[in-house]
Amino acid sequence: MIRRLFTETALVQGALTAAASVAGLAVAGIPAAVGLAMGGSLAIADVSALAFIASTISTGRVRSKVAALTLLVAKMPLLAAAVYVLVVPLKVHAIGLLLGVSTMLPAVFYAAVRHKRLAARETT
Repeated sequence: MIRRLFTETALVQGALTAAASVAGLAVAGIPAAVGLAMGGSLAIADVSALAFIASTISTGRVRSKVAALTLLVAKMPLLAAAVYVLVVPLKVHAIGLLLGVSTMLPAVFYAAVRHKRLAARETT
């Protein structure tokens, strides 16, 4: 159940990232489109890490819970380091990166609403 929710979130986010990258290419040019694609990819990796953590914790394996919680603690500094590397040394378009990462919000919202509707249909 959790895995399906996160998988759907990642798929919707991938579609939103692709659409935003094409729109960014048309509106702001190649640097913004690359920033959108990199930001969306970073957000998809973040959602995938959260899916792994949630599914590992929910299975109840003690050894893997410790690894999952370690990943959860390490995830934010790794994400911040990735953003730093993309923006400062690689000079990725910062606004495009921000907009690409923000595709996570509508993807999570859409997947949650769809998941709730499917769960309501299954109970009736």
